Amino acid sequence: MLHRYLDNPLDRDQLAALARRLGDDAPQMLRRDESEWRQMGIDDPTLAQILDAIAAHPRLLQRPIADDGEYAVIGRPPQAVLQLI
Repeated sequence: MLHRYLDNPLDRDQLAALARRLGDDAPQMLRRDESEWRQMGIDDPTLAQILDAIAAHPRLLQRPIADDGEYAVIGRPPQAVLQLI
């Protein structure tokens, strides 16, 4: 299923659930090169700070993320999605 996260942003609880499904890759769900993140001036964010930032600025969510409801993977490189198949 395709989720248009800018049209219908994930709330903080949904982001936390996604982070759990991402497991060790959860910190990678943040796009650190975006101006919104750089303006926050956080060098070593906690997962809570990452989730709060993405909830406030949905554009910071890394994409694509493949999520089957039980596990999720960040689709960079695209071959990573094969883990869900």
